[in-house]
Amino acid sequence: KILTDFRKTVETGMDPRLLMNPNKPKRKSEILPHAYLLGSLYRKSLNEMEFKALEMLIGHAPTTAEVNAFNRIELNNLLIYGLDYKQMFRRNCSTVKYCSQKSYAFGQVKCFCKFSLGAEVKNIAFVYPLECCAPYNPASTHITAVKRDDGILRAIDIRDICRNCIYIEIVGEDGTFQCYTCEFPNKIEVD
Repeated sequence: KILTDFRKTVETGMDPRLLMNPNKPKRKSEILPHAYLLGSLYRKSLNEMEFKALEMLIGHAPTTAEVNAFNRIELNNLLIYGLDYKQMFRRNCSTVKYCSQKSYAFGQVKCFCKFSLGAEVKNIAFVYPLECCAPYNPASTHITAVKRDDGILRAIDIRDICRNCIYIEIVGEDGTFQCYTCEFPNKIEVD
């Protein structure tokens, strides 16, 4: 049975790894080397924060506020779901580590979009930055204390994403939040 199923996957071009994990989302198209779009594209009008974040990334005002958006990607065999994905109930994989000005930063992905700059198409992630509470030292530990600020939105190139991380929020008895990112990729949780 397994050999027959494997032959069918080869004949149809289906990813044979789906046999081992049938609940894994199906890839739609490759957007970058080792990065795949999951789910469907939809038209999105950028709000003011998204428009300003995109303007900061490309260095000038975009000519349109309409983009093709998507909520999920598979990057180097890791799943990253944006916070705009309404069917994300238990999965905690919107937090990413990315390259930022010759250093690393953390953020929570809101959504992804394709943006055309003439003939070039950029794949962008809108992220809420997670500010490190102390200078980031990658040699010290895999757990970093961070502060979340939903009032800031940044646009980054998907190429700059290194990995997804686990975001942990602890609420104290007095109602204060302590937030952490753990650099181990979240491969365990399922929808």
